[in-house]
Formats: sequence, structure tokens, C-alpha cells
Amino acid sequence: MIADKFRYVFNALKSGKRRVSSTLRGKIFRRLIFALSFLSVLFAVFSSLYIYLPAYINSKWVPLLAEKLGLPGFSCEIRRISFSGLDAGGIKIGLPESSPALSVQSLQSDYSIAELYRKHIRRIAFSGAEIYCIFKDGKLRFRGGDFSRFRSSPQTAAVQSPILPFSVGKFEIRNAVVICEREGEKLFRIPLDLEIVPESSDMNRFVCTLKIYPRGEEIVFTARPDLNQKKINLNIAAAEFSPERFSDFLKSFSKNLLTGQSDIKAGADISFDLSSEPGNFSLSISSLSVNSEIPFRISDIR
Repeated sequence: MIADKFRYVFNALKSGKRRVSSTLRGKIFRRLIFALSFLSVLFAVFSSLYIYLPAYINSKWVPLLAEKLGLPGFSCEIRRISFSGLDAGGIKIGLPESSPALSVQSLQSDYSIAELYRKHIRRIAFSGAEIYCIFKDGKLRFRGGDFSRFRSSPQTAAVQSPILPFSVGKFEIRNAVVICEREGEKLFRIPLDLEIVPESSDMNRFVCTLKIYPRGEEIVFTARPDLNQKKINLNIAAAEFSPERFSDFLKSFSKNLLTGQSDIKAGADISFDLSSEPGNFSLSISSLSVNSEIPFRISDIR
């Protein structure tokens, strides 16, 4: 009798465990199906955005941006957009498209989701940029169109606000070149690199380092502009600079030739004023210093 009762209780507990295990397995299975379905939908959405969002931006936003900025012949191809960066290329400004004023092979932007939430971009880098200028009637202007529309409105310029609606950790231009022409003939070609690093969160103080390489020379310009104080501290450095390398260019403006070689270090404090009127700009140099001798000789070009 007692043995039968124990056997009955044991069988009841055993069947109960089976029912609990079956119920638990059902819940786990349903949750797994829901998670897999959610991940599949999420993957499909992100894949569609990854594939179709660049095409949508190229067809809708790029023409709208060109019209808003007033840039003639502006074109750009967004090649990739992800949660960690953006890649674009084929950037051109100027008409006709075969002879633009500016062309850029690659534009890369690095960021993260958290940084985008804080309106911050870690790095913006341009590579393979070519800038074309024309020297005509004693004036230097960009090739390929009228850029007079490219300006900010007086109302926008008068408002004291940050330059950009987001902050940038570093701005770079690598492997760029400035090409100046006169009557279809190239006057000079200057390779350059530029790096701009903000010193303040409001994007009003920067450290700008510009390196130009004319005729194999290296000239380094280091500027610290302060937009609030409207001042720029500028330093220039060149090692073993030789002006003789530019004799063919200088003879177009003067009959004298500079010869010699020297290390050059110079500095200046510059004050500037930007008016709300388009094209109204004033500049004054409060101090100028040259820290090294310049043993150049002047002779006539025959």
C-alpha cells in the first residue's frame, strides 16, 4: 500500500516536470523565433539603407545642395555610408565638367553613432584635390564658372553662431595641387597639404598647418586664427629656400632675379574684420618679424 502511494507521487512529479519542461521549451522556441525574425528585418532594413541611401542622396540631396550654395557644375558621388564613416568621390565644381575649377578624388569622414548623437565628426579628409586658377587682366580667379553666387546671406553672416552645425576633430587635405594658368599656358603647379585642428569646442579657434611644395621647396605656414578676437597668429618657415628655382615665373613680372639660399623664419600678428556685406573684408598686420637673415642678391635678367 505504501509502496503504491510513493509510486503514485513519483509518477505525478515526473509528469509535472515533463509538463514544465515542455512549456519552458515552447517559450524559449517562441522567443528564439521572435529574435531571429527581428534580426532578419533589421538586417533587411540596414542592407536596403546601405545600398539605396547613397543613390537617394546622389539623386536628391546633392542637386539641392548645389542649388542652395550656388555652386556651378557641382557634382558628387556618395559611394558608401555606414555607422562608422562615409566615403565619396568624383567631386567637381565648375563648368564645363571637363575643365572644372575644383576636382576631388576622395572624401572620407570618420565617426561613430555616439559621436553623431553629440553632433561630432572625428575626421574629414580630402585626397587628390586639384584646384585650377586663371591669371587674366591682372587678376587671379577660379576657372570654370561664375562663383559670385557662392556666398552667405547678410542675415546669416550677421548671426553669431558656430561655423558648422557640428564639430570636427580634424580636417585634412592630402595630395592636393594648385594649378595656375594664363592664356592656356600653365604658370605654376604647387602641391600642398593642409591640416586644421580646432582648439575650442565652439569651432572658433583653430591650428592650421599648410605645407606647400613649389619646385621641390617646402614652405610651412602655421596659423592660429581666433574668430572671436578676429586675430590670426601666423608663422612661416622654409629650410634652404632658393628663389632661383622660380626665375621663369618671376621674369613675367620683373626683370630682376633673386639668387642665394637661406633658412627663412617669419611671424606676424594679423587682425581682420568680416562684414555682413558680401565681398567686404579688411585686413591689417599689427606686427611682423623675420627671425633669420635673407642673403639674397638681386641681378638683372638678360
